[in-house]
Amino acid sequence: MIIGSFLIVGITEELVFRGWILNALLTKFKTWVALLIDSILFLVIHFPIWYRTGTFLSNFASGAEFTVIILGILFGLLFIKSKNIFVPIIFHMFWDLILTVFLL
Repeated sequence: MIIGSFLIVGITEELVFRGWILNALLTKFKTWVALLIDSILFLVIHFPIWYRTGTFLSNFASGAEFTVIILGILFGLLFIKSKNIFVPIIFHMFWDLILTVFLL
C-alpha cells in the first residue's frame, strides 16, 4: 500500500499530466497558459480522493489546493526544462514519499 502510494501514483500522474496533457497543451498555448491549465487539471484529479477520504473541506481550509497547483507547475517546469519525463516522476515520487512518511 505504501509503496503503491508513492511509486505508482507518481509515475501514472506524471505520465498523464506532464507526458500527455501538458505536451498537448504546449502545442496550442503559450507555456505559462499550458502550465496553468495542466496544474488546475492536476488539482481537479485530487478531488475524488479528498472526497472519498473525507478530507475535501479540510484540504481547502488548509490551503492544500494551492500546494497541488504549485506542485503541478513545478513538475511541469521540471519536465519542460529537462525534456525528460523521469525528472518530474522522481520529484513526484519523492514528494509523495515524504508525505507518506510524515503522515503515518
